[in-house]
Amino acid sequence: MKILILLYLISLPSIAANKQLFGKNISLSKEIKIEKIINNFDQYSGEQILIRAKVDQVCKSKGCWMILKSQELPSIRVTFENYSFFVPFNLKGKEVLVEGKLILKKMSVNEAKHYLEDAGKPQIEIDKIKTPIKEVRIIASGVQTIKE
Repeated sequence: MKILILLYLISLPSIAANKQLFGKNISLSKEIKIEKIINNFDQYSGEQILIRAKVDQVCKSKGCWMILKSQELPSIRVTFENYSFFVPFNLKGKEVLVEGKLILKKMSVNEAKHYLEDAGKPQIEIDKIKTPIKEVRIIASGVQTIKE
């Protein structure tokens, strides 16, 4: 029995390295594809959803937001419920499960510029923002990496 416990404890770091959780546990089980959410936004707007997607960008300042991207459709920004957790910078390129509320957010010019600054975009790109911008957003309660 002691050997089994020892083997279990030794294996914990490798198990944890394959799957990480940020925020609350994922409670939903039915995943919705990013393409389906974008193409049927009105059906899912305001709803709690579970999406599986690849992380395209992470806030370079604190990890306080990330961008999920599909092949050909607009991206989805993920912010974190009540600013209660962040994600690591190295999440970029990894596949994740995100559970949260889907919304359409109208960003002020200042907010849009702030996100571009956090993303490390050049000043010339930041200066192009002159009007508010609408974007699809998920306010996430939890993010979980997918075992690699």
